[in-house]
Amino acid sequence: MTNSSVPRRIMKTVVGNWASAAYLTFVAVVIACTGTDLSDFGAVMPLLSTSPTSRLFLGLIETDGIGALGFYGLIVTAALVNSAAIGLFAHWIGRMTAVGRRPSAAQVTSPAGRP
Repeated sequence: MTNSSVPRRIMKTVVGNWASAAYLTFVAVVIACTGTDLSDFGAVMPLLSTSPTSRLFLGLIETDGIGALGFYGLIVTAALVNSAAIGLFAHWIGRMTAVGRRPSAAQVTSPAGRP
């Protein structure tokens, strides 16, 4: 495996399937709707949309007072971690359903054309 294929495989896991892409689109819409309003309820929606990973960062956000840039950095990081988990789960589901599929005619026939 070359070094250039590792980032490609990571990106394919994070955004290479419809479930991960839909999740990241949802998080982007939530962030766009809340804007930079981090008062009372403005910070809750991005935290809820990236839960459970963002809950791990909740203590860091409250104690350090990192501001809006750090808050959104943690939200984006949590969204990417969740998206990778969704991508791995979607890949696993795809492999599990592939086991039950019937092989195609090209896979069943021998090279001579006889089954």
